[in-house]
Amino acid sequence: MTIERIKENVIKELNQDNEFRKYLILSITDEIKAIAEQVYNKMEKSGAKDYDKRH
Repeated sequence: MTIERIKENVIKELNQDNEFRKYLILSITDEIKAIAEQVYNKMEKSGAKDYDKRH
């Protein structure tokens, strides 16, 4: 299966299943938050002066 075909199938599934879409979005959001938190912690530990403390 080509990447384009897989992408089409995933989009088709997402359009049919709102619960799955919600789950996927929440999972991606959680991953992004975790990565952002790691970056923030590394910046803070390294003594970076310009990091933003807003969440």
